[in-house]
Amino acid sequence: MLAYSPHSFISPEQLQPRLKRASDAEDDIEQRLVDAVNAATLWMENFTKRRLKARNHRTAVTIACSASSASQTVTGSNFTTQVFAGDDMIGTGLEVGSQVSSITSASSLQANRKTTAALSGVSVTFGSQPLRFSGDGTNEAYLSEFPLVQLFSLYRDDAGILTALDTTGAYYDYEVGRIVLANDIFTKGNLNIVANARCGYAQPTATDLGSWSFGALEAAAMRCAEILFTDALQIRGRSDNFSAGGVSSSIPDYDMPKDVYAMLAPFVRRWG
Repeated sequence: MLAYSPHSFISPEQLQPRLKRASDAEDDIEQRLVDAVNAATLWMENFTKRRLKARNHRTAVTIACSASSASQTVTGSNFTTQVFAGDDMIGTGLEVGSQVSSITSASSLQANRKTTAALSGVSVTFGSQPLRFSGDGTNEAYLSEFPLVQLFSLYRDDAGILTALDTTGAYYDYEVGRIVLANDIFTKGNLNIVANARCGYAQPTATDLGSWSFGALEAAAMRCAEILFTDALQIRGRSDNFSAGGVSSSIPDYDMPKDVYAMLAPFVRRWG
């Protein structure tokens, strides 16, 4: 599948020159690059037990949309009130891994990837799922994903009835995803608090401070992808050490090198 995860810190286009691989080095070079980037993303999140790159955790909404083929401009309605930059996008004619890059007006937005076909009133789903956690009866709680980038909304779920919590004057410890309410409490319950939020490490830009940890994770992703790409070139299975006729061979250790673990150690989940 020639689609790399939007949650990866690097792209196949960044990885290829780092590996110094020509476009015709292998018949399936593009797929190998995508596989390495995706595998690196999965390995990093499995090791740290966290979703690392900033992403939206938000209740999904569906809007009828239109777009030209091979275009990143999508038109529809109510984008400024129902859609957020960073939302996942799924629908017929959209490339796998599509997300909202920016919202230009109530009826137009830019996607991060081009459409694969023309859209005409196609139902497009924006968002995915919100975060849920159990209230303990106090005014303080930690989100399961962190750092907190932006809190869109916060609700209490009473048997399917959502009631907005009062976040007026609330305090936020963004680095650890801590929320302290000033005028409400997280009612005690089992997964009864619903948080629509953007969490994770965001890339610094000219208009967004982001997180400088992004660079360290980008470097770790590049290192992991280099290793996984190189490993995949050696198609040798999982045979043990063996020797015959004075010639010996062994399969290398497929564990990640110590430097990779050291790069990611500061990001490993310590609680939750």
